[in-house]
Amino acid sequence: MKRIIKLRAWAKTVKVMHPNWFVTSDENGAYVLMQFTGLLDRNGKEIYENDVVQIKHAGSTKRLKVVKWNTKSAGWNIRQDRLSEVVSHEVIGNVYSNPELLNK
Repeated sequence: MKRIIKLRAWAKTVKVMHPNWFVTSDENGAYVLMQFTGLLDRNGKEIYENDVVQIKHAGSTKRLKVVKWNTKSAGWNIRQDRLSEVVSHEVIGNVYSNPELLNK
């Protein structure tokens, strides 16, 4: 299986997201780099680290979660939920462009 490695970068000072980031280092700390998970949401949108995703498990209500890498399970998690165990998920923003989503 071929793994696609893609990055995007949040420019801290100008508060702009740069898709398709090609530089993997940031000596000045001006950017936050986020890796593509290799997964798509229900609408075909790419899911990146630090995305805010609306999830639904079978028989449960919808909840907002943040996508993070879990070193213990070596997989992309939405807090305690593994992305592979979620019935429906949709990217609705990210923690940098949409910080207000974290208060919901």
